[in-house]
Amino acid sequence: MRRSVLSLISLFSLEALAFAPSARASGDMLQPNEIQTHGIEANPANDSGMFLGGGVMFGQSYSSEPRSSSGLAYFLNVEPGYQVHTGSWNRLEVSGDFLFGHVDFRTPDDILGKVSIPLAYGFLARLGYGYSIGNKSFGIMRIGVGPMLGKLQAHAGGVRVESESSISGLAAQLAWEMVGPINDTLDWTGGLSLTHMQFDVGKVQESGGTSYDVSRDLVMNVPTAQIGLRVRF
Repeated sequence: MRRSVLSLISLFSLEALAFAPSARASGDMLQPNEIQTHGIEANPANDSGMFLGGGVMFGQSYSSEPRSSSGLAYFLNVEPGYQVHTGSWNRLEVSGDFLFGHVDFRTPDDILGKVSIPLAYGFLARLGYGYSIGNKSFGIMRIGVGPMLGKLQAHAGGVRVESESSISGLAAQLAWEMVGPINDTLDWTGGLSLTHMQFDVGKVQESGGTSYDVSRDLVMNVPTAQIGLRVRF
């Protein structure tokens, strides 16, 4: 009888040990109603909404004119836009980039000499695709196209020449930018871009008053680096 009681106690102990780990494991697991997700946002800087950016771009301009050499290029820009959250790791952006600045390059004196084009106005309609690069920052691939308006100024053989009126042109741009949050509403931006510009030059006038018809296109490629800030609304 004593041996039977001991056997029952041993069997009960083994069964208790067998079920104890699973009971503990089940007790350690969070139930669905215990997981708090309300108010948690992985990256608020990636939320859909309007933004207003601005910055400076600087680089060099290269002309397609024969025997030309590169010159300085710089722009200031203001860019209102809208970003669309399409997932935790990507987004789309649409924007309008308003810019002004200056480009120049040098050609031989028998062509145009040193050429400067102050840009009074430029506008690029831009579309961008963003993807996460870590630390809540995004890389943005952009394309843009739009009109440019400027003034041609040249010094050929000591003679100053400028366009009789503003010259109009068209620009196309490829860019890669980084965007990262500084605080809840402010982002830093930086990147690289290549802008292709083509201007139609008509009549030009010398400093003495003589004017003549040039009727040629000025084509430039302008690689630049850029830095700036962006406010999210």
